[in-house]
Amino acid sequence: ANLLEGHTGCVNTISFNEGGSLLVSGSDDRRLMLWDVEQHKLLHQVQTIHQGNIFGARFLFETNDEEVVSCAADGLECHSH
Repeated sequence: ANLLEGHTGCVNTISFNEGGSLLVSGSDDRRLMLWDVEQHKLLHQVQTIHQGNIFGARFLFETNDEEVVSCAADGLECHSH
């Protein structure tokens, strides 16, 4: 098993894109991280506007994996590019 390191808080959500090549993770650190599954590599991270822990994150399939929607304990739904 390979460990993906990057978040500084507890990871609460992970989700794969439709093709299974990308993974998005969301954490108590209020960041989203986009990972290359095959290479086990961090591709991009987003410091969201969330003021609470992220509990859900999903790729928006109709955007060709260019956008992610997230929700958090603050009640906000955020779209990230």
